[in-house]
Amino acid sequence: MSFSLRLAFIFVLLINMFACFASAQAATKRLAFAFIDADDAKPPFLESILNAPDIDGLSVGLQWKSVEPEKGRFDWSKLDYIVREAAKRKRLVSISFIGSPKTPDWLANEKVQFFTSASLNRSIVVDPVPWDAAYLAFYKKFLAAAAVHLKQLNMTPYIFAVGVAAPSRSITLVNCRHNKMGSVAYDRNKYLAACTQMIDAYHLYFPTARQLVTAPQISMICAPDEDKAFFQELMNYALSKYGQSCWILVKDLRYDGSANIQSIQTYVGRTALGFQLAGVSKVSDDKGIGGSFPSNFQQAILYGIKSGALYFEIHGADAISDDPTVRAAIASIHH
Repeated sequence: MSFSLRLAFIFVLLINMFACFASAQAATKRLAFAFIDADDAKPPFLESILNAPDIDGLSVGLQWKSVEPEKGRFDWSKLDYIVREAAKRKRLVSISFIGSPKTPDWLANEKVQFFTSASLNRSIVVDPVPWDAAYLAFYKKFLAAAAVHLKQLNMTPYIFAVGVAAPSRSITLVNCRHNKMGSVAYDRNKYLAACTQMIDAYHLYFPTARQLVTAPQISMICAPDEDKAFFQELMNYALSKYGQSCWILVKDLRYDGSANIQSIQTYVGRTALGFQLAGVSKVSDDKGIGGSFPSNFQQAILYGIKSGALYFEIHGADAISDDPTVRAAIASIHH
């Protein structure tokens, strides 16, 4: 090998080493994302969030039902608008594709098993059984279509993370009571297998994004029994197969901490930890984060930082707050 070729090889090697070092540095940087539903992403509100100081990106909840109202017919307009506006401002996007609840109506005409039960507010819930094979197959097709669409738009580099919740808002089955979902018996093995399938599917379709695995509420999968081993088995599977691309997201951060902290302590240091605030800081009832505004927001963020979190999801209303205490708390995430 000539001297010039050797010199070129060494130069490329040094560049690659620097890129790896920069990537490692970025992985340890704390990030603040503003959490919104896609339906709320109206121009003035969305632009205010994207232009807010100390906000690194958007965390968007997108309903499968609104995207695929008819089987095989997709409406990506809301997602396109959000991702394009974020990309214009060099902001990243995390996406939670939400299946259950409110699945597409057309699933009722397919060979999908449903259950019927009363929700916590006593309304009637009719939903697919979360481990039903046909339901999971249709959901995977939806994820595949989303991945192809984002790639065609050249927006894949802006997708920072995807939420994994098998496929609903939470690993906890909120309509499961005493080992029953309506008249359907809760099957732990099948549900755990469904959750691992989802981790595989998200990694397959979004290989460059982090998978944010949602921690169950107080180690509860089917109320009222605790099942501390469930999340451990799921995360051990995820980390053994995909390593630190699988992060933990805890969605109950309040001014006084998190009820889930014990269940995720064993993974601190093994992978990254993220917190989503339980509600808006100004709301005083159970939909907020408790405590007294604005110190409650500051206390919640401080708790998350002390717990080792690298990723924070803050409700959109707080992300654009003009309260100096709230603004200082968001800025502290990056320090």
